[in-house]
Amino acid sequence: MSIEALGFLLGVAIVCSVLVQGLTGYSSGGFVVSTGIGVIGGVFGMWLASALTLPRGYSLSVGGTDFPLVWTVMGSGLLVATLGAIQGKKR
Repeated sequence: MSIEALGFLLGVAIVCSVLVQGLTGYSSGGFVVSTGIGVIGGVFGMWLASALTLPRGYSLSVGGTDFPLVWTVMGSGLLVATLGAIQGKKR
């Protein structure tokens, strides 16, 4: 994977995480934490989709790597909701 593809994928992960954090009303931290939540949520979403044999949905192909946006948002949402339930709502 090239540096450009990695940067683009991190950008998509950040946007997905910020979107989910805005929808749920839970803010867990700044830029680095949002990036981590997006990446971990994306990995969790892809793993969950493959474990349940769900369709990939809409995905972007960057540098030969598929990045499923639907499962990234859903994985980030589950992760943010879990963190919000454990730590309480912070804004």
